[in-house]
Amino acid sequence: MKLVPLKKKFHHTKPSSRIGLFLSHHKKISIALGGALFVCLIAGSYIWWSFSAWAQFEDRYVSLRQNTATKFSDTLKLPVGTADQKIKKIAAFDELGKDITGQQNICEDVPGLIKWQHTVSAIKRYEDDCKSLLVKLGVLKTNITEMTGYIKDEQAVATLIQTASTGSLAELDETTMQDTAAKWHTFSEKMKVLKVTTEFEPVLIDLRTKSDHLDACWQEVIAAHTAKDRARFEKARDELSRAYGSFKDSRQVSDKVSAEVQKTLEAQYAQNKS
Repeated sequence: MKLVPLKKKFHHTKPSSRIGLFLSHHKKISIALGGALFVCLIAGSYIWWSFSAWAQFEDRYVSLRQNTATKFSDTLKLPVGTADQKIKKIAAFDELGKDITGQQNICEDVPGLIKWQHTVSAIKRYEDDCKSLLVKLGVLKTNITEMTGYIKDEQAVATLIQTASTGSLAELDETTMQDTAAKWHTFSEKMKVLKVTTEFEPVLIDLRTKSDHLDACWQEVIAAHTAKDRARFEKARDELSRAYGSFKDSRQVSDKVSAEVQKTLEAQYAQNKS
């Protein structure tokens, strides 16, 4: 029997199939690289946006500090020599106070997608600085309220004094003495019940003492005049003159207290700048 050798069968891969495998393999690599690049692009954009958002956050509270300092400095320099000047200064301080109040939520104005980053020490500094500024501005606003309250009290008392201060002491006209004495009595009574700020209280206490004395002097002048006692009248008139002089000295007390209130305000301003 003759053995016939078996022919080995070889499976040859067609050229087109090899190209397809090659392209399929590289396509997968391309997709993977494209996906990685896309992820890197998203991550890079997020990081860039985060830094930009925190930088804007810092710019906001730094600008607030600088703008407040500028407005405060300008307002503090405004004169208060006349009633109109006082009104303008109060209005300027009130406006500054409203600006501070309107910025109380500035430290919370952070996009939700980056808010979690405040746990990072480098980022937490931004929030700490912002909150520290708001605390200082809150104290400053309190001092501003005290200053404006003092000026308003001063204005109210000045109006009452102006109403009582009619006529001339030198002449003591018999036809107006009763009316003038009544006005100073009314002023004295109003001083007893007048409600003022804590800062103006020392001035009010001084005014109450002096207005009571002035009122008593006027009553004595009227009594002496009614009794037609010349010696008593002249003595009462001289005492009334001294009472007026003492009453005018209350302005020095007011100026002293006003200076102390402003000094406190300036000290807080200096702390706010640091």
